Amino acid sequence: MAFADDNTLWIGSLLCTQGERYHQGATSNLGCLTMFNTSTNSVTMIDSYKGDASGIAAVTTLHKIYSAEGGQVYIYNTVDGSSLDNSQVTVTGTAYDVAYMDAASDDDNTTY
Repeated sequence: MAFADDNTLWIGSLLCTQGERYHQGATSNLGCLTMFNTSTNSVTMIDSYKGDASGIAAVTTLHKIYSAEGGQVYIYNTVDGSSLDNSQVTVTGTAYDVAYMDAASDDDNTTY
């Protein structure tokens, strides 16, 4: 879990295709990543199944999070949970976790 911009709490899960909801046939929009908006108490299931959501990193003040899902890195907007372009993110091997490192004095915050 990670708190992010726009009053959102991001929750990742493992083995989400082995749960009760999956076995009852509720497979539409069955991803392993969920966004909960703490100000509106609304839940947004993020995309379709990509694999286990094993890592989440909030990129504060840029309104996005990075997630490790199914061994790849994905980027989402914290305003509405939409996918952002991750074509500049290259993973060699399998990503199990993500981390965001930046300093307050760094003027080169990437915007992709």
